[in-house]
Amino acid sequence: LHFFRRSFDQVIKLFSVLQVAIMSKDRDICRASTTCLRFLVEESSENHTFLREALESAKKVLSPKQKNGLIFNGLMILREVGRFLPEDVFSVTCNHFPEIMNAGCSKDVLLRKIAVKVIIIHVSHVPSNIQLGYATSLLVESNSKLSKIDDLTHGLILICKSVYKLFINHSGVFKDEKISQLVDKLVSFTKYNNFELSSEIYDFIILISKNKKYLFNETLISNLFMYIMSHIIKCEGLPMLIAMLYKFLE
Repeated sequence: LHFFRRSFDQVIKLFSVLQVAIMSKDRDICRASTTCLRFLVEESSENHTFLREALESAKKVLSPKQKNGLIFNGLMILREVGRFLPEDVFSVTCNHFPEIMNAGCSKDVLLRKIAVKVIIIHVSHVPSNIQLGYATSLLVESNSKLSKIDDLTHGLILICKSVYKLFINHSGVFKDEKISQLVDKLVSFTKYNNFELSSEIYDFIILISKNKKYLFNETLISNLFMYIMSHIIKCEGLPMLIAMLYKFLE
């Protein structure tokens, strides 16, 4: 569709086929189709009309009344459309943010990862006069829910890390006291035998240490190294852990 039919008039005749594929319950088909949508728009600005049509489909499947399990499809649309029409996507995420947050904290790993990307599009386009306050409240709220290891933990850490990374150069946004509490919590979570979660935590800790290394006291660092070494001894993700250890020691 993208490579062999570059004319808008030709593409529009086949767009209905792409729309059906985007709404496939097969996630590989959905991802390939939304990627095709992105390629179409990168090819020609004429094709922006297809983004808006896809966005209408996303609104329908994101509705809380929908019980058809197509929220992944809706989020994939928002992610790709957000590359070109972020303000349009923001108008949708404003109306469906609770559903998107729920997806970001779901048991479904793939769903929560794409949901967090959409959350970042949303936060990035909050009006500038309230954006920093909004980001702070989102991080504080997510941190407050991090009390134990459960199904929500990985998604909440992804949200915290993504929001922190987005505003890492705004030193006054996240107060040291709150970040210190978050770091303590993150380090304590790495002792659990969950490598996927621990690797995400290590990555977040390294991110924080880039501009707030003074928050890491000797006890905290000692515990962190002990937990990293325990994963290394178990040969869990060895190359990545060694790379993370090197980054932290830099």
